[in-house]
Amino acid sequence: MRSLLNIGKWFLVFATSLWLLWFAVSWAMYRIPVDHEEDVLAGEVHYKFLELGLTNRAAFEDLLGNRIVRLEGQPTLYAPASEKAKLLPENPHEMWDKKYSLRAKLRAKRLLFGGYGIAEIVSIERLEKEPILSK
Repeated sequence: MRSLLNIGKWFLVFATSLWLLWFAVSWAMYRIPVDHEEDVLAGEVHYKFLELGLTNRAAFEDLLGNRIVRLEGQPTLYAPASEKAKLLPENPHEMWDKKYSLRAKLRAKRLLFGGYGIAEIVSIERLEKEPILSK
């Protein structure tokens, strides 16, 4: 019985250490900027209904409360949930019925290991056309 508790304790220590290592490496990959300049990325908001998030980055950002933001013609960006809510004023199907979409400008820093850091909204403008929807 005592050896079983000892094995359980070491397993817990090992699992916790592995999780902390993953978090530290992910933080380094997704938070260290290349320089202090920020890029401004603009495009029409793409509303995707089913985000599977099967990447390391998606898991890391979801753990920290950030959400995927998609702009047409731009790489995948991540923004705080409060910022993403500004890009989703109502259900995209209702936006389709009312025939309007949104164009946004976001500001983000380039990362040392590729991609962009956490984005923040610079401006949002309304377009009189059907939104881009996908599953």
